[in-house]
Amino acid sequence: MNTLLGRTLDIIAAKEAYDSSCKRILANKEIAARILKAVVPEYENSTVKEIICYISNVSIGESPVDADSLPPDIKSDNSEDTTITEGTRTFDIKFTAKAPACDNTEINLIINLEAQRKFNPSYSLLKRGIYYCSRLISSQLGTVFRRSDYDKIQKVYSIWVCTNPAEKFRNTINRYSMAEECLYGSSKADDAEYDLLTLIMVCLDNGKVSQGNELIELLSTIFSPVIRSYDKKKIMEEKFNIPMTENIDEEVEAMCNLSEDIYDRGINKGIEKGIEKGIEKGIEKGIEKGRAEGIEKGIEKGKAEGMAELLRNMISDKIKENESDEEILRELGRYGAERELIEEIRRGCSVES
Repeated sequence: MNTLLGRTLDIIAAKEAYDSSCKRILANKEIAARILKAVVPEYENSTVKEIICYISNVSIGESPVDADSLPPDIKSDNSEDTTITEGTRTFDIKFTAKAPACDNTEINLIINLEAQRKFNPSYSLLKRGIYYCSRLISSQLGTVFRRSDYDKIQKVYSIWVCTNPAEKFRNTINRYSMAEECLYGSSKADDAEYDLLTLIMVCLDNGKVSQGNELIELLSTIFSPVIRSYDKKKIMEEKFNIPMTENIDEEVEAMCNLSEDIYDRGINKGIEKGIEKGIEKGIEKGIEKGRAEGIEKGIEKGKAEGMAELLRNMISDKIKENESDEEILRELGRYGAERELIEEIRRGCSVES
């Protein structure tokens, strides 16, 4: 297999493994309970230990988002399904959770957790989140309620952890839900009759560990690309009182190792691609001159040109991901990135758009 193609496939496999590791960490009840405590109103008066006991039926990458209609007597929750028209698409994490109600009873919630790196893919992430909430509601037909027994519908939450959001959303938590608006008169319905779906966006600070909000600080620490696994586990245990069980310890270690592997493979792939292109250019120029020294100089120049082109491409990608000049300098400065070069490429990107 072509070496460059092989490295590309290795990177894809490593990214898939990294994504799976991230999902398993978020699905851990110690982490999930802290997320619910911070953003779901039903748990604001509950302790983390109580919330852990409320969580059940956790599935990771198993519950389908788009499922074809099933007969009402068939229950399909955790088994993977494939729609005829759209193929398989699953919720990252889905689980049920009990929550205390005002009248000292318990209500049932359906929770979806999503790990998302890019905040601006080719569509609105908020609209996708609303779609997920809608599917969590509609999929209850035949499993939670039958026919017209709509009073049994359970409230749903779709919570998105965005590690690389657009700049204006960084270091923020936003909640989107249904609200009543009386246009005439003074009537008011019971909240429980319509307050059935909520989308929550937890936006981190693009690799920075921002303080000021405990949940953002915790998740930023967990997903930080620069904090070592040993330090992550120490911070989680000492600052956030998260017991380092064997499960959490192994997942944090695996996620950090995979993150470093992806970064190293990406750099090596880029260098290799640049060198291959440089050697090709160098040989062409050397043959044209017909001298051995021409080949040698051409190869050296080609390597430099290939590396320069790689650096420009990496800077361009980070600009398109809305990273600031300081962030790009911090990540790529050791490879020769300078502020003048970043500004030049940024101006070029503005012209193209």
